[in-house]
Amino acid sequence: MAKEEKYKVDVKAVKTLKDGLKRLEDHQLACRDMRHAWAVEQDYYVEPDQVVNKKLQVIRRVLVCMRGCETRRVERYQLGRYGLDKIAQWYEYLGAYQIPGVPRGVKPSVIVQQESYRRAMERAANAAPGERETAER
Repeated sequence: MAKEEKYKVDVKAVKTLKDGLKRLEDHQLACRDMRHAWAVEQDYYVEPDQVVNKKLQVIRRVLVCMRGCETRRVERYQLGRYGLDKIAQWYEYLGAYQIPGVPRGVKPSVIVQQESYRRAMERAANAAPGERETAER
């Protein structure tokens, strides 16, 4: 793979991401910047119909983001020889956290931090949302 291909930037995806970030609530942007802060919504429990011949098959746990972005993480475990073995996990995005049009894997943290900085400067200057373009380049 050529060095140019490795660092190729999808300009359209970056613009879509920037525009989408501006529409997110502050708590949703905080999750994108610092990752989710998880709380247990439903502690470990046996999945329905997952006990065969009195033997436990699959255990599930559901976590929810404490910042209020409404993202849920569902984890599945199997009881192994030495404890629980995670066999799967997935995320459920119930709110407006996802940004349509941004390809999976496009997560330039610099762009997210730039938007967080811009909003911090708005708050510091008591400016109306979107009024300051401090971090725009």
